[in-house]
Amino acid sequence: MRFVPVKSEKTEGAAMVFRVRKLLIRQRTQAINASC
Repeated sequence: MRFVPVKSEKTEGAAMVFRVRKLLIRQRTQAINASC
């Protein structure tokens, strides 16, 4: 693993936010489908 520039720290943070959001949306969708 090579050294990561500081600039990509922001990109990594954004990627983590998108990942968490996708997970939350999936869980919410499953909950809605289960309640129907």
